[in-house]
Amino acid sequence: MRRCFLSTIPLLLFATVVAHSQELPTIPFEKYTLANGLDVILHVDKKIPAVGVCLWYHVGSKNEAPGRTGFAHLFEHMMFQGSKHVKGEYLALVSQAGGRANGSTTEDRTNYFETVPKEALEYALWLESDRMGFLLDAVTDEAFKNQQDVVKNEKRQGDNSPYSAVQYLVAEHFYPAGHPYAHTVIGSLEDLGAATLDDVKNFFRTWYTPNNCTLTLSGDFDVAEAKKLVQKYFGPIPAGPPLSRPRVSIPSFTTTKRIHATDRVPQARLYLRYPVPQMYAPEEAPLDMAAAALGSGKSSILYRALVRDQELASDVSVSNSASEICGEFAITVTARPGKSLDEIRAVVDRELAAFAQKGPDADDLAQERARVETRMIGGLERLGGFGGIGDRLCGYNTFVGDPDYFRKDLQRYRDVTPEAVKAAFTAWIAGKPRLEIEIVPETSGRPDTKDFDRSAPPAIAAVAPYAPPAVKTATLPNGLEIVVSERHDLPLVNAQLLIKSGNLLETADNAGETSMTAAMLDEGTAKRSALQIADDQARLGSRVSVGGGKQGSAVSLTSTKAKLDATFDIMADIVLNPAFPKDEFERQRKLAIDAVKRQKSNPGAVADRVFSRILFGATHPLGIPDEGTESSLAALKLENLTKNYQTYWKPDNAVLIFTGDVSLDEATALAKKWLGSWKKGAAPAKVMPAAKEPSEHVVYLVDRPGAPQSQIRIGALAPPRSTPDYHALLAMNNLLGGTFASRVNLNLREDKGYTYGARSGMSNQRAYGVWTASAGVHTRFTKESLVEFRKEIEGIAGPIPVTPEEAEGTKNILTRSFSQNFESNSGVLGQLSQLVTLGLPFDEAGKFVPAIAAQTPSTMTQAAKKHLDFNRAITVVVGDLDKIEAGVRSLNWGKVVIVNENGEPVR
Repeated sequence: MRRCFLSTIPLLLFATVVAHSQELPTIPFEKYTLANGLDVILHVDKKIPAVGVCLWYHVGSKNEAPGRTGFAHLFEHMMFQGSKHVKGEYLALVSQAGGRANGSTTEDRTNYFETVPKEALEYALWLESDRMGFLLDAVTDEAFKNQQDVVKNEKRQGDNSPYSAVQYLVAEHFYPAGHPYAHTVIGSLEDLGAATLDDVKNFFRTWYTPNNCTLTLSGDFDVAEAKKLVQKYFGPIPAGPPLSRPRVSIPSFTTTKRIHATDRVPQARLYLRYPVPQMYAPEEAPLDMAAAALGSGKSSILYRALVRDQELASDVSVSNSASEICGEFAITVTARPGKSLDEIRAVVDRELAAFAQKGPDADDLAQERARVETRMIGGLERLGGFGGIGDRLCGYNTFVGDPDYFRKDLQRYRDVTPEAVKAAFTAWIAGKPRLEIEIVPETSGRPDTKDFDRSAPPAIAAVAPYAPPAVKTATLPNGLEIVVSERHDLPLVNAQLLIKSGNLLETADNAGETSMTAAMLDEGTAKRSALQIADDQARLGSRVSVGGGKQGSAVSLTSTKAKLDATFDIMADIVLNPAFPKDEFERQRKLAIDAVKRQKSNPGAVADRVFSRILFGATHPLGIPDEGTESSLAALKLENLTKNYQTYWKPDNAVLIFTGDVSLDEATALAKKWLGSWKKGAAPAKVMPAAKEPSEHVVYLVDRPGAPQSQIRIGALAPPRSTPDYHALLAMNNLLGGTFASRVNLNLREDKGYTYGARSGMSNQRAYGVWTASAGVHTRFTKESLVEFRKEIEGIAGPIPVTPEEAEGTKNILTRSFSQNFESNSGVLGQLSQLVTLGLPFDEAGKFVPAIAAQTPSTMTQAAKKHLDFNRAITVVVGDLDKIEAGVRSLNWGKVVIVNENGEPVR
């Protein structure tokens, strides 16, 4: 539901592709329009046997009638409930076809998309065309009321998050009354409850029409056949009425308006919003560059001033968010505990005034262009989904009317000068405004194709054969393993250095040591300061990041092929020469403690932390948060981190993985050049201690006064990845709670309306496993939700065994969607990293589809019987005890213990 502003990033993506054609590919596409007004865009990409299907309807919350706020988003939900010829949930049907689907609503558009195996393209077009042309035939009052409840739960879930009130204050006070953006996308509970079935029908007839929609196909398909299918399924749908749209309307302020509000959060936060021009306006590109200079990265102006120099803030963000009829220039600052917002405001104002006076220098602009180029090349890897190629083509076509707009878009960023940034910033931020109505001819006509019998879904062919990318390996003399998976369709390389073991025996006293060690590596080296590390990456448009936990650490790299050697220089410097500067250590410690405090204000995070602590025990490594606790972080000493680094960061305890436009010889040469001098030395072997299984079911309650939702976690220990039951467990969990169409989600969300989403997970790691069931549910239905969870968990292990139809469906989901895990370099890298972490051979990925296909209803049911024992599970609920405790106790599930946010007993 968050705003989707395509003008800066997605448009620059295409601009970069064309502008540097000598090193970057073009994006070939064909656009045509059906007689009923539907715009169709086709882009062929055969790297995996899959197709992205994307539809953008040019309607969002700004088109809602008074008193019906949130209706565009509510209607998005209705579009997934089935249509005249499609019986069942769209997400479930796409999932069973091996696809991944979703949708979203912004102020300006609503999109629906699925990435499906190529053999299911016709099936996806059948689904999408039926809900465009025949939704109203299937809409019932019962289904409508159910989705009203679901959306209300989604709103409660969002409102249960820290700082959630800000979105409503911005909508109310930033925009004048009656402005199309003067309410949030999700709307108010009152308006959601007031919506009627007639509203649904009127909204659909007005906006969900072919002449208000763009359809994009991107991926592996035959163009001639695709055109026939598009004509067959969409051609007979009649055009809708001519539409009027709000025009550009930029708010103006005569004086600064200040609002003071309270929320249950650990740190104060300052939000500054400036009204600015809409997307594609001449000022947009200069203001984008101004936002980057002020708040993008550690070397940005406000980050330096507020976080590094004066340590007034934990975090700073600056963005220029241009929407269709106006934009917001946003500055957000999270204060460090005890720091004054007035003092922060003064520093911000001082820096803004200075920036208006001198503007950015040429190097600042060059850095931002380089960052955009690398980021946007990466976006080309994905066929569909949020931000994929199909999404971008739809966005261009919807807002500009031309999917080939990127040349003009690039030029406006190329033309940005320091003077232009300074002028735009002075005009709109360091300080200023018509109503026009246009009537344009409606060009759509009658459909030119006869309709056909849509009631029988098109058959989905057998799973297209797909072999995971080949893997090549080598080893340096110092023991560093090198793994390479080549992909040469884009000049982009991802790499990751995995440290295979961290401090598995962290205790409550030194919890967070390994993650803090990793965090310190890019805070300064023998030859670069933290800011120099950030600046050097920015100049290259590359990214090097470090992260870690007690089970291991990783240094990740993303770079264009041309900048790979220079980026590796930065990566190697971080790995080989960390300086562990004391001032940076103190700053990072403070920021880490601030983050832990913020987690405590997030009920979902509290539920997760408490669940792990109780399941594994307060002294077990897995019961202690990877990021540490306030007390353990406060007690850490710099020598703890240097010792951790010296102990575990060894080449013979590491694997270097490459994916993308690089060969094994090139990767080996890079590794030898930059990491060949790394001295070997075996890291000590540390074994994960066994965890004790609960002997009885215990319920743990955490009080969160006034919470509109209860966060539920139910789970227990599970077998490690080495279990022979792994694939049976995976298939079983996928059916129980692993997808939208799973038993628990269809029960708690679609049938009962208790939650925005319910799920279960089966995590089978190298030395242990955990299964969980979780949801954020309406406070009033906490007890009832627990009952339904238990019914589904116990049911799949016996009373409600897996049926042949369910088994076939869940196998289709897992096998048909398998190739999509390898859509991008980062996806391939994630798969290889997981195999390394689990200690599995690289050919294991090729065994996945046959292993899943071999599962039966019996194997799945037996796996549930063997490994899902509700009586040896625990339940954690974070919610308002005044409203939920009595109901929970009445279940008589066993002992009920009240614990605090750290999992420590209160009573």
